[in-house]
Amino acid sequence: MTILAGILVAILWACGGAGNAKEVGEKFLIAYAQGDITTAKKYATREAQQTMDLVFGSASIQKTNPDKIKIGQLQQDGDMATLAYNENGTDKTLSLRKEDGEWKVAWSKDSLEGMRDDRDESM
Repeated sequence: MTILAGILVAILWACGGAGNAKEVGEKFLIAYAQGDITTAKKYATREAQQTMDLVFGSASIQKTNPDKIKIGQLQQDGDMATLAYNENGTDKTLSLRKEDGEWKVAWSKDSLEGMRDDRDESM
């Protein structure tokens, strides 16, 4: 029985989910900063993925330096979380929620446009 439990843990670890809320938020922000929308969408809710498709389509986004993103505190309340971060000296937050048992970034079109506007101002 102990061996079976060890094997199960090893399998789950190897398959691994996206991670905890803070890790998911950080991975999303880094991918987004690098202009990698495909990877960023892997960390987004289904609704947010659709929004990203509508907002960005096949257009590329302006990249920013991921080193300019500083991850702050995470506030979690059940299946919802808010990650504080700082990008280019501006404090921001990122909403996350559990979807099918995994943490995903959740936000609206307005949030995405705010992220794009901030990039335009930092150029």
